[in-house]
Amino acid sequence: MLRYICFCLFIGVIIFKSFAADGQNAKNSEHPGGGFGMPEVWGEATNGFQPDILIEKFETDWHIDIELFAQTNFEKNTWLKITNRVGSKLQLWLTNGVELKSTNSSVLAATNLPCQTTVSDIMRGVHPSNRRGSQWLSVVGQPIAAGKFYPSVTFFRLCDAFDISFTNDVVLQITPLIYKVETNGTAAHLVEFPPIKMKLLSNGKVQKLP
Repeated sequence: MLRYICFCLFIGVIIFKSFAADGQNAKNSEHPGGGFGMPEVWGEATNGFQPDILIEKFETDWHIDIELFAQTNFEKNTWLKITNRVGSKLQLWLTNGVELKSTNSSVLAATNLPCQTTVSDIMRGVHPSNRRGSQWLSVVGQPIAAGKFYPSVTFFRLCDAFDISFTNDVVLQITPLIYKVETNGTAAHLVEFPPIKMKLLSNGKVQKLP
């Protein structure tokens, strides 16, 4: 019950942040919106977006939310989220350098996504079918505006991704992924953001690594 309450509070803060940041222009390229006191790690901007990783520890688990901050305007229906739960390539190491391999199907699938695909193929992979509209980064039919956050590109629990409990320090690398639709509105190509590496401390703190 306590974990469920904490989870709901975490989602509530994310939603509050997205409304508060809506329409806000970037004043600082590294921290344009702030995380309302939540641990967050900013990635390197590319293709007109800067990824922001919100990450917080609950008991022996880490909850991770990936959102994007638009640095330029885009036409409507330009960006599609990938269909798997983790929305990124994930790598995890112990502090002694030993890499922990995941057997999670979403984690494995993210390493083998097609570089070139079609909008129809992406939508075909969305289940249930009534959620296909939410696969677009913005509201269907609406353009993406510079200076706005686009939250919850994906949300996942790290213990589900790696099937372990987190009681010690670990090093996590997240490489966000998204599809950009070509001008013909039919084809799409995979965009891979620069990797974001961080140290997750057992006390709940997060340190960005070079």
